[in-house]
Amino acid sequence: KMETDNDMFKNYISNFTGIAVEINNNYIDIIPEGINKGRIVSLFMKKLGINKEDSIAIGDSVNDFSMFEVVGDSYYINDNLIDKAKYKIDSFNQFIDITKISD
Repeated sequence: KMETDNDMFKNYISNFTGIAVEINNNYIDIIPEGINKGRIVSLFMKKLGINKEDSIAIGDSVNDFSMFEVVGDSYYINDNLIDKAKYKIDSFNQFIDITKISD
């Protein structure tokens, strides 16, 4: 299998300690190791006293998957990689319709 540019870059970056890389078709996130959206959402939930079963996350990219692991319900707006979220939706409006959040 031929290594893609993204794979080569990720392998190169892996030589550095203390950083992590999340790659999608449209972007490359270079972040401190152990810092991701899931960790930040967990900290907010703890600070605000929100239980996992009372929380939701909506995402459309690979860097959202860590959020899906820490919330009760997760919604993914994308055609690919839908096994990471609890629900697959086609738009934010569909999310509003499903959850009745505007009521």
